[in-house]
Amino acid sequence: MAFMAAIVGAFAFNRAPETNTKAAAQFLGHYKVNGICTATDVMCQDEVETTPCQSGSNVLYKRLSSTNCPDQLWRIEE
Repeated sequence: MAFMAAIVGAFAFNRAPETNTKAAAQFLGHYKVNGICTATDVMCQDEVETTPCQSGSNVLYKRLSSTNCPDQLWRIEE
């Protein structure tokens, strides 16, 4: 009986494995041309990674308004 209680207790108090529930938000990348945030067809993420999101040689940013795209975006890692 004590053996059964030990087994039940071991499983009852083990923590479930944590999963990564915070997924990075995805945004269409923009770059600034003559003061205007210009859209590309490249999808990027806002979670900081090691590789900047780029279209050609342009580093891409998140668009807040037509003239304000200050936040750098990162390449989506699969």
